[in-house]
Amino acid sequence: MTNEKVDEFKKYEDAKTELGSFLEWLSDISVEVENSIREVGLELLTVHQLEAHGELRKSLNSTNPIESLIFGIRHKLSRVKN
Repeated sequence: MTNEKVDEFKKYEDAKTELGSFLEWLSDISVEVENSIREVGLELLTVHQLEAHGELRKSLNSTNPIESLIFGIRHKLSRVKN
């Protein structure tokens, strides 16, 4: 199941059902990965719970805005002298 596959599900309950099916399938392939995903749990479906759409959903599904912000802050801090 790819991130795009999960994004196809607009409703939280549909995404939750698909996540359960994915974990069942994954248990035969890699117990370590399955356990890792189970540890995160339903937090993976936060965007579905928020019913975010469009650009907001795209932004929340990506870590790029966060990484960009952190890079910008580090860059600015590197130029500050103590």
